[in-house]
Amino acid sequence: MAVPFIQHPQGDADQARRTKVFISYSRADGPFADSLATVLEARGCEILIDRSDIYAFEAWWQRIEALIARSDAVVFVISPDAVASDVCHKEVAFAASLNKRFAPVVYRRADDAAIPQALSRLNFIFFDDEAQFDQGIDRLVEALHTDIDWIRTHTEVGEQARRWDAAGRPRGLLLRSPVLEQAEHWIGSRPQNAPLPTEDTQAFIELSRGGATTRRNVLTGSLAAGFAGATGLAGVAFWQRSIAVQNEAQAISERDRALRTQSLFLADLVSQQVAAGNAGTALLLALEGLPDAAAGSARPAVYEAEDALRLAWVVLRERKVLTGHEGEVKSAAFSRDGNRIVTASVDKTARLWDADTGRPIGEPLRGHQDQVLSAAFSPDDTRIVTASADGTALLWDAKTGRPIGEPLRGRGYHVLSAAFSPDGDRIVTADGTVRLWDAKTGRPIGEPLTGHEYHVLSAAFSPDGKRILAVCSDHTARLWDVETRKQIGEPLRGHEDSVTSAAFSPDGKRIVTASFDYTARLWDVETGKQIGEPLGDHDSHVESAAFNPDGKRIVTACLDNTARLWDADTHRPIMKIMKKMEKDNIGYLDPHYSKLLAGLQTLSGHLRPVRTAAFSPDGNRIVTASEDKTARLWEAEPGSAAFRLDGNPMGITWFSQARNFSGTQELVAHAKAIAPRCLSLAERKKFFLDPEPPAWYIEMEKWPYHTPAWKQWLADRKAGKPVEMPTE
Repeated sequence: MAVPFIQHPQGDADQARRTKVFISYSRADGPFADSLATVLEARGCEILIDRSDIYAFEAWWQRIEALIARSDAVVFVISPDAVASDVCHKEVAFAASLNKRFAPVVYRRADDAAIPQALSRLNFIFFDDEAQFDQGIDRLVEALHTDIDWIRTHTEVGEQARRWDAAGRPRGLLLRSPVLEQAEHWIGSRPQNAPLPTEDTQAFIELSRGGATTRRNVLTGSLAAGFAGATGLAGVAFWQRSIAVQNEAQAISERDRALRTQSLFLADLVSQQVAAGNAGTALLLALEGLPDAAAGSARPAVYEAEDALRLAWVVLRERKVLTGHEGEVKSAAFSRDGNRIVTASVDKTARLWDADTGRPIGEPLRGHQDQVLSAAFSPDDTRIVTASADGTALLWDAKTGRPIGEPLRGRGYHVLSAAFSPDGDRIVTADGTVRLWDAKTGRPIGEPLTGHEYHVLSAAFSPDGKRILAVCSDHTARLWDVETRKQIGEPLRGHEDSVTSAAFSPDGKRIVTASFDYTARLWDVETGKQIGEPLGDHDSHVESAAFNPDGKRIVTACLDNTARLWDADTHRPIMKIMKKMEKDNIGYLDPHYSKLLAGLQTLSGHLRPVRTAAFSPDGNRIVTASEDKTARLWEAEPGSAAFRLDGNPMGITWFSQARNFSGTQELVAHAKAIAPRCLSLAERKKFFLDPEPPAWYIEMEKWPYHTPAWKQWLADRKAGKPVEMPTE
């Protein structure tokens, strides 16, 4: 039997209004945690806190899980002891798995790197100054009580979903009317900053709706059968017609209500994806929530879904998907005139692309016997150099696609990178060592440059061609004089793991390095010293870093499937700059505006790690290469509209090129036309959408449904043939 969770019993009204708070803390901070609990309880909270010192028994952890599951929010007391505690980390991980609201409070300052990832990006409330204790409590209570009605329901329905899942997902524990309708309304009315319902919760409500529909159909059939046995044929026919009309109206009403709820849910997901920098996915999710007469999709028009589509369209920066490689794409680079792109792939080929249309130019460059790891144009765009795991670098005619001369063959190890000098006369390769080559004859120039303690991973010339910058798995980067072939100064030390790539600024005065230590760093070329703090907001290894043409911005590529944009002077992403302004009382920032700015800092949309990212010569575009077998073109700045801070609900005002549409259908048609790709089968499953892609995905030849296999599948479906969907 389902237990109602939306409406609380009248006699329990006082308890229902109390926010349940679990406090996670180190035993070393026990007195502070007790004080915090006492004050919060006096301010209307119900405190769930474990004061046991016994950790060895399974029953203890089950009790902790139960307390966290019952809580509306989790207060984590940050201190050196807490961030070093395995138990505290375990509590945070379990709470995060339930999508609980976190409120991190700082009692004693701790190393930022040690703070659990689920907390590190949140705004902290500081209690390390006793004189500011009351102000800290006020901020904490305000945070805990924000949107509390929705949060409380999140806790209650989440608990039911958790019990249902633990019991093996039996039908008997599914929700029924009217509680089911309340749950659907709840999931579709999520406040902007509230935590997303867990996947179990979403599945719980979705399957409850399916069960309710099945029960209604069975009941209707049973009633019809019983009545037919007791009446004459004429009466039965009249009654059945009346029931059919009523049932049809009821079915349409329930369908529309469910579709409206789904549209609201999708609109919320759009906001989340925009904030994550994934406007391409956001655009596609918004389309799923809107009617599309051209595609035969009839559903109620929901204002929030249309508004979400406009938002995604305005901030969309992903423009083209370069598809054709059969393996991971390791690198991508623009030609010097910006008209072409060259990519390198583990499928043993390099490819040329039109930078405007995203279409391939000619046939792939075939000649390597193993993975192609990098590719770059010569300064005059007439040649291309590729580096391969087959131990060679090859020169190619950029117009005909034919190889030039003999391979540049070093010591037989993987050639990880190859680049031309600014005058095009020389080539530098990295194959564990640094080697120089004559670009015309293909012959080596002198002996390799030695000095690194381990394998050299990448090498590049300075803008004036007088220096070479090489990076290594010994955690350093080093500068070399091209003429004397001697190392310049001391190694650039500071990274805590292998340095994967490096690039000079356009004026040659700075260097940016990328590393497996999750950071990029800036260096002064003359002094060899690090400039400022690391660019450290990445969630995984940083594979590449590059300046834009005026040296004011940096783009990094990361194994967390994203590329990120940074201010080269402040070393901060836009989000961090905004937070610092608010902390310094420079100005109030609407939280929705801050989330949007965070999204503008991140280029998200690839399905696998991003290996390289580079600006176009005019700085207006960025190309990324990914293990998802694609390269993608992005606008360096949102081009559809400008924005400014304002007081409307979204915290922004759109103006400039913002376009007006005659109606929803015109907006939908425009969005479909500009969509650079479509949701993959895995993404459709992730967002609880119909597993089968809409026909327009295939008819408009959008990636990844542009293949002949998908066209044949659609033709067979239209012909009524039973056919399985192609695999991606």
